Amino acid sequence: ASAGVDRSIEMPSRVGMFFLYFPAVIVAQIPNFMADSQLLSPAQIAHPYAQRVIWLVTAHFSKRTLEVLFLHKYSGGINLVSVILISTLYMISAALLTATALFGMPEGVRPGQTQSLVGVGVFAVGSLGNLYHHYLLAHLRKPGETGYKLPRGGMFGWICCPHYFFELVAWLGAAIVSAHATGWILLVCFTSYLGGR
Repeated sequence: ASAGVDRSIEMPSRVGMFFLYFPAVIVAQIPNFMADSQLLSPAQIAHPYAQRVIWLVTAHFSKRTLEVLFLHKYSGGINLVSVILISTLYMISAALLTATALFGMPEGVRPGQTQSLVGVGVFAVGSLGNLYHHYLLAHLRKPGETGYKLPRGGMFGWICCPHYFFELVAWLGAAIVSAHATGWILLVCFTSYLGGR
């Protein structure tokens, strides 16, 4: 390992996966925790556009956290360095989207209600499709089975990783709601990341 970092340190998968997602929930909610601070005005935080973006980001990472705790089945461990790197990526993503919603969009160019409703609808379809395919994956094997099984049901007959596809649909919805280059750049980044996986 370079620079004295032990890349072989592992933690239980459920714990590691929890720490991949949950810190991003906290980061997304920081503006709501700062409602009485000098840094943000109550009007900035309470603006419907800002709250839509904040709650979409919170909903995404909360859903993933709840799946880790109550849906997915794990065996083995996950590398600590991977947990730190991916968690940092997700926290930066949450921070960029929420900061953009608070500071990056002047009132006159913020998306209208129709665009926001379309984005929320696309986000909901993506999130529900992702959840459904995660459910199918979690129930692939019967108790005690360990071998590889080909996923069936849902869109597994059409797409090799529909859970990734629907996660990208959810990020597309977030990009539509954010209506900012940050949301679109993050969609491209997550497409590249999940495409590689």
